Amino acid sequence: MKRFLSAGEGYDLFRKRRSTNNISIYPNGCHKGSLRYFTDTQRVIGKGLLVGFFLFLSPYDPTQAQQSDRQRDLARFPMVKYDPDLKEVVGLRIGDVIPDQLWQLPLWVVNDPQGRDTVRLRDFAEQELIVLDFWATWCKPCIESVEKWITLSQQYQGRITLLPIHLDFDYKALPFAEKRGWELPVAIGEGGVVVNRYFFTAVNVGGVVLIKDGKVFAMPRSRDCTAESIGAVLSGQLDSLPLRGDFMYGEGV
Repeated sequence: MKRFLSAGEGYDLFRKRRSTNNISIYPNGCHKGSLRYFTDTQRVIGKGLLVGFFLFLSPYDPTQAQQSDRQRDLARFPMVKYDPDLKEVVGLRIGDVIPDQLWQLPLWVVNDPQGRDTVRLRDFAEQELIVLDFWATWCKPCIESVEKWITLSQQYQGRITLLPIHLDFDYKALPFAEKRGWELPVAIGEGGVVVNRYFFTAVNVGGVVLIKDGKVFAMPRSRDCTAESIGAVLSGQLDSLPLRGDFMYGEGV
């Protein structure tokens, strides 16, 4: 038979039944002396249900923490689409000498193990090989390229300097680099766009530029760069690499 509850009355989680000898017996066979045990259990279960009910009404949303982090990032790295003045940018081809204005161009960096926020290509001029890798977080081949060059730079430690240059909204670069465990500076900002245009006729995400002996040595596809071929470049046994071919300056390229 259905029983309707009065206002303020709750359901009993445990129902007792009467024995034939009028001794109160509870579901597990305990006598009335065990009533306190069931009462305490009811309280614990009731509290648990209450907490669960409110959690159901206000579920934790992990994206809230992410949005908060993003807001902090945007305060530091506003969403800006750069349109730099390129009047002084001179398109470079294979074999061209790197001009002083490019060597001295300040580049805003994040994720630098030394804590720097600005670097210049001149800082790496003593290295045998400088690798500029232009990437974005949405470009899977670019990410694979950066990580390939990280491996190569570790293999030829002290001989190769890798500078990934990020070509998307600035706020994306630092958390992505940290998540991937990259332990090197990553260039962001307008300077990265300017550097890119020295080598490509349009902003080119995915381009790779190798600088050797102060000159543009190669603009290859990363898949054509192996440990063996880079070793041969460093030793002077190889004087060129297959060209990428698109967005490059020069006739017939």
